[in-house]
Amino acid sequence: MSIVVLANVIVIYLFPSHPPFSYMRWLLGAVFILFLPGYAVTTVLINDATRLDGVARGLISVGLSVSVVTFIGIFLNYTPWGITMDTVVTSVAALTLAFILYRRYISR
Repeated sequence: MSIVVLANVIVIYLFPSHPPFSYMRWLLGAVFILFLPGYAVTTVLINDATRLDGVARGLISVGLSVSVVTFIGIFLNYTPWGITMDTVVTSVAALTLAFILYRRYISR
């Protein structure tokens, strides 16, 4: 999953912003903002013993993503850097990778 986060960051910054590449940027950007942070939080908070099916885990991931990205935006609003594309992409990628690494290496 960390490869998916890094691939999204690469696509956001390296692909041109005109069609047909803009459609790929919109699609991968939506996955990057609306699914990946919540899925990373879900893997940390909900253990495998609960046996959630794919639909429930996906819906929880979308809900958690919306709330996590909202809190990131509120936090960035009060920093000197403000809310720009660079700060949002960097902070969402860093938080998602932190949760992935925590799940993979620490919480075993």
